[in-house]
Amino acid sequence: MRVYLDPSLLVALYLPEARTGKLREWLVGQRSPFGLNAWQEIEFRNAARQKVMRGEANTADLARTFRIFDDDCVSGRLIRREVSWDATFIEAERLSRKFGLSSNCRAFDLIHVAIATTSDVSHFATLDAEQSRLAEAAGLELVALP
Repeated sequence: MRVYLDPSLLVALYLPEARTGKLREWLVGQRSPFGLNAWQEIEFRNAARQKVMRGEANTADLARTFRIFDDDCVSGRLIRREVSWDATFIEAERLSRKFGLSSNCRAFDLIHVAIATTSDVSHFATLDAEQSRLAEAAGLELVALP
């Protein structure tokens, strides 16, 4: 099973939150590595820094978060993958035309779902309810998270 990890999930996986422990257990228990693209990574890293800026985490949490994240990349739990940006933007526009008037789909959410639907991914994991609806409407199967 190929799963796309939305940055909302990545933040909860790597920064201390109420669900982090259970989500980390889930991640470690998965057999296949997860793909990671530049769009996911920049959104994840920026969201983590924003948590520090808002006082929801501290710089020690941030350093530990990035160290664990980088360790997961080195160990092969996360594997950096290239994205076909032309195909992604065409698909994002298609999704926007189809769902943009009937659902609250932000551009970043459209891009994540478009990357998933134009790659070899069949499942989508997110903590964002709106994005869940978009991913499902686009034909992706949602992952049940702990």
